[in-house]
Amino acid sequence: MTEKIIRTNCGLCHGGCGMIVYVKEGKMVKVEGDPDCPHNEGALCPMGLAAVQLVYHPDRLKYPMKRTGKRGEGKWRRITWDEALCFMAEKLGEVRKTYGPLGVAVAGGTARPGVFPAVSWFQNAWPTPNRIGYPHNCYTPIMSMGAIMFGKYPADDMGSAECIVTWGGNLPHTRTARLGKRYVDALKKGAKRIAIDPYLSPMASKADIWLQVRPGTDCALALAWLNVIITEKLYDGAFVEKWTTGFDLLKEHVKPYTPEWAEGITWVPAERTRRAARLYATTKPAAMFPGVSIEMGVNTTNTLHAVFSLPAITGNIDVPGGNVFVSDQLTSGSFCGHHKRPDNWDQVVGDFPLLKKVDPAADHAVWHTILTDNPYPIRAVLAHGSGALLSHENPRRHVVQAILRLDFFSVMDQFMTPTAELADIVLPATTCFERDEIHNISSKTYTPFLPFAAPKSIDPLWECRNDADVFSDLLGRMGIDYGATTLREMIDKWLQEEVGYDFEELQKRCWEPLPQQWKRYEKGLLRPDGKPGFATPSGKIELYAEALEKLGSDPLPVYVEPPESPYATPDLAKEYPLILTTGIRSPVFFHSQYRQISWLREIHPYPMVRINPETAKRYGIRNDDWVCIESPRGSCRQKARLTLGIDPRVILAEHDWWYPENPDPEHGVWEANINQLISHEPPYDPLIGSTPARSLLCKIRKSEEV
Repeated sequence: MTEKIIRTNCGLCHGGCGMIVYVKEGKMVKVEGDPDCPHNEGALCPMGLAAVQLVYHPDRLKYPMKRTGKRGEGKWRRITWDEALCFMAEKLGEVRKTYGPLGVAVAGGTARPGVFPAVSWFQNAWPTPNRIGYPHNCYTPIMSMGAIMFGKYPADDMGSAECIVTWGGNLPHTRTARLGKRYVDALKKGAKRIAIDPYLSPMASKADIWLQVRPGTDCALALAWLNVIITEKLYDGAFVEKWTTGFDLLKEHVKPYTPEWAEGITWVPAERTRRAARLYATTKPAAMFPGVSIEMGVNTTNTLHAVFSLPAITGNIDVPGGNVFVSDQLTSGSFCGHHKRPDNWDQVVGDFPLLKKVDPAADHAVWHTILTDNPYPIRAVLAHGSGALLSHENPRRHVVQAILRLDFFSVMDQFMTPTAELADIVLPATTCFERDEIHNISSKTYTPFLPFAAPKSIDPLWECRNDADVFSDLLGRMGIDYGATTLREMIDKWLQEEVGYDFEELQKRCWEPLPQQWKRYEKGLLRPDGKPGFATPSGKIELYAEALEKLGSDPLPVYVEPPESPYATPDLAKEYPLILTTGIRSPVFFHSQYRQISWLREIHPYPMVRINPETAKRYGIRNDDWVCIESPRGSCRQKARLTLGIDPRVILAEHDWWYPENPDPEHGVWEANINQLISHEPPYDPLIGSTPARSLLCKIRKSEEV
């Protein structure tokens, strides 16, 4: 019997954890965490441990299929790859001839190395600036504000920190094996912990100080921290004087923002706010981890501006254990092709100037354009690993109508999702174990290693293909140069361009540390001209952000109340008296994925909404009762999980839920998915386009349905 042991890296989330895959007679039979991998040191999360169940799941898409009934009717017939690609080339050619390249958009899910670079290369080759995704609410805001203030986003080095602040993030449930382990290791070393979260998450429960902030008010809390640190002279005066601009203006600006002022907004006791700010400012080095939650609001830019000002004024910049600048070598942007942006990049829909600098299209803007033909028609969409009906805002009233208006819609995925059920063509995609990949090319957390080569463990099953090969084949039929003929060629071309060797050589250099120099701003290593300082117009950290002022925004952070709240909309709050925050992570799922896996569903069979027992009693709800959650936009059902770890005025619901086992083409998406309660309409953050997914108003009742 032929037996192989493959050392690779898991691609089931962004983590890129080292994995050992056991293969017999060409079949994966077992996986283990690789103890030699510096990311996870042998640890694997439940998703990674269930990899074999995923790869050989009987419901995986196996062959190309073409719709035979109406969109969403669930009627399909198997076709060949040649038939599928010929049909796609014909339909896309018609759209291109009538509307030009801008008539086509591409949709991509989470930015993982097996799909995202392939999608980005398609954008460059076609060309189109419109990639439908969630960049406006995830990672891009942090990258954009990091660039505005520092010239580059400063990741956290929590592994060497003496104090760790997690602001709106629960690392044990986010890329569990990698980030969770790094956080736990820091706890074992005795690092002080501050957690800012409306919910007593596993991370908050281990914190020295937990600040139970009202959802959507993080900017007010950060302003109060700035007030304490500056007023009590806890900032690093020498660093501020030499390496920042606008400190005196910031100092004057935050005088009114006392912890007492913030208490009335955030519900965090003033003295607790003071304790946290003092602990952060006086414990060196300190690492700030801004989670995705603070990117999901109409005041995202101001919030990040305030939060990023904290490591800047305390001098926790580019030092071990602080917020650091990762090596420029082998960046995710270069692999995705952002260094070769299409000529029509500035014609992206949606007027969000900071978003445009990094990742230009907010999903709600593209769907709106499809529905209105404003500013131009978009008549075809190619979706790759994109669950728009699950992950986007108010999909039932917005996304579905847009898809139904398209001339052509294709989906490439591993399973038949509610989004795929609306397609004209459905294509079967490989898993990360059936294709070569590169991992760890971008992260919110400092990772001082070369990207990890993740060679495939087995050959593609059935007729599954990888996205890059399909794009190359499709565009080749249309006489358009994709830039590579296969995924492997794409990877090799990128590596040769960046470092002068290929994927095979990268495997030999597995887990090679990157050279790291600290305080690179002192050595001229951050600026293109080689002068000391930061890659900003002033050469310093810009606390007073003139770049924002030029865009018509506030150059210093200001607090803006969420558009729906007991204070902003008191009349609406009479009907919808509870604050809803969405998106709590599960350690066994990655957003909408893996609900098919029996091991994982056994652990987490249903969506759960966290409710305070006091609130539950008021509505006659007991633990494990089904609860109907309603907002002005829609409703869904989740099971009650009673907990004292949530404020009685707030509930916390899980996102992206559906039931793959449900045989109807909607697969229970409208029954379970909380995202249909989120608004897709203005107001948005004016610079980044983010939406208030974590601060809505709702009402609840016990559901009589079983």
